[in-house]
Amino acid sequence: EARGLYKLLDVDESDEVPIQEFVTGCFRLKGGAKGLDLASLMHENKKMMRVLMKFMSYSQEQFEALTTKLGIERVKTSHV
Repeated sequence: EARGLYKLLDVDESDEVPIQEFVTGCFRLKGGAKGLDLASLMHENKKMMRVLMKFMSYSQEQFEALTTKLGIERVKTSHV
């Protein structure tokens, strides 16, 4: 549990928790299980978003490589 609390307090993921980050984190977690649950969900959401972004980037690279090998002209689309 201590490791999980440390990860919740280390919001910038620098593997350090300076006093300002510690105090801010403690205030954010104040309020019992509700605050802690919300912080846990936010942490997991950020982690999943990083994984998803890596996957999307990898997929894009693979599709580009495939279209190049197949000699297909790439159609430009705007990102929404």
